[in-house]
Amino acid sequence: MEDEFGMAPDRLPITVAPTIRHGNALHVDWADLLPPSDDVIILGNPPFIGQYTKTPEQTRDAKAIWGKRYNGYLGYVTCWYAKSIDYFGESRGRWAFVSTNSICQGEPVEHLWRC
Repeated sequence: MEDEFGMAPDRLPITVAPTIRHGNALHVDWADLLPPSDDVIILGNPPFIGQYTKTPEQTRDAKAIWGKRYNGYLGYVTCWYAKSIDYFGESRGRWAFVSTNSICQGEPVEHLWRC
């Protein structure tokens, strides 16, 4: 990386920005961790839990995250999409999540992608 970019990142342990917060990402206000901006990039690998396999707690999470936009057919992973949309607001930050292709099939498509 140093040859390509002029510098190599620090190795572990993380010393540049050693803020790690352990918790349920759906229960945390992301803006408290880092204010949204055009320079923020969020990525992750949320759990893949479909409409029929969500626990009652996960269903409550989904309803809380989606609010009035909630549709029972939305998979649990879509909560991270909704959080990202709400978090960034008018900012042009970027986000990417490992997801199942089921979020782009059937009834949930309209509810997810019209946000």
